[in-house]
Amino acid sequence: MKAIKLAILLAVSLVCSNAKAQFDESTYIVNASVTGLNIAYNETEKLNAEVDISAGSFVMDNFAILGNIGSKFNNNGNQKFYIGADARLYTNFGIYLGAGLEYNYLRATDWKGMMYDLHLGYAYFLSRTVAIEPAFYYKHAFNEKDKYDYGFKIGFGCYF
Repeated sequence: MKAIKLAILLAVSLVCSNAKAQFDESTYIVNASVTGLNIAYNETEKLNAEVDISAGSFVMDNFAILGNIGSKFNNNGNQKFYIGADARLYTNFGIYLGAGLEYNYLRATDWKGMMYDLHLGYAYFLSRTVAIEPAFYYKHAFNEKDKYDYGFKIGFGCYF
């Protein structure tokens, strides 16, 4: 039993030390994420698929600033485009908390506006530079209670 506990402790230590090296100042990050097929939900658009590309840098250890651009499609034939910026705070274990702002354009209704974005995710490293990054997110428009999204997305991050 002690051998199993020791093996688990060693494995967790190795994972944590590997992740920490990726979150150092001056490390760059590129991330592509996908949300789709009933994973995202809001009141007016029941089914969503979204593609997002982010890129940025760690400006200090465990703190990254990223720019992002994306597009969202739904079952109503509506399409949304957005561009924005995020900040992420990482723990040594790979868990991160993020917040950001996006400028959105909703094509069908010609709605334009700002939304804030909150997300909680995890960077699971497959190699020294590539990670799978699942995350839960919540987005809400300023001053409009019916414009919001929440859901689960999965991303693939490259750290170099």
